[in-house]
Amino acid sequence: MERAKAGEPDDEDDIVEMHPRPPKRPVIVGGPAPVQPKPTEKNPERPEPPVKKPEPPKEPGKGELNKEFGLYVERPFYIISMCGEKRYIDVVGRNVVVKTPNEFDSQIWYFDQKTKTIMNTLHKNKSLDIQNSGNTNNIQLWSTNGGWFQQFKYSQNYFKNAKDGRVIEILNQQDGEGQNVGVAKLTYQLCQKWQVDYVD
Repeated sequence: MERAKAGEPDDEDDIVEMHPRPPKRPVIVGGPAPVQPKPTEKNPERPEPPVKKPEPPKEPGKGELNKEFGLYVERPFYIISMCGEKRYIDVVGRNVVVKTPNEFDSQIWYFDQKTKTIMNTLHKNKSLDIQNSGNTNNIQLWSTNGGWFQQFKYSQNYFKNAKDGRVIEILNQQDGEGQNVGVAKLTYQLCQKWQVDYVD
């Protein structure tokens, strides 16, 4: 009776079972933005941005070095043999020979970037050419066409054909006035070596 007056339960019948309240979810204000789905093939509404293709390397312009071919673009030069009397490559008719320097434009050459050929200053639109489309060993001056038999790379004093690797030489290794110029397998002979001397 005294416990009842004090407000305390005096027996089990007076105990009321209490149910715990569910916890409140915290409210987040200014939280991170919802993660957007990445573009995939399954989500055509959000296609992937186009991949930008790398630009091709810029070709050298006039007066600049073509590193692959070892020559400056459209910069006139002499081709001087390192054999014997150090004669210059020259043109007689359409035949390419070596002669003593004479200051004629037929001894002046330049590299053409478009066709990758060595062109003559006097004879317009003509280039050094392995005769018969590369099927001989003779060098001639022929209409520029950019064929592999007209393309030579200059490196370590050799003019080497871009395709078959033959080098320009004084034929038969015989240094003499008017001697023919041709191509042969590289043998590291002096008459296969040339100095490029730019006019400017």
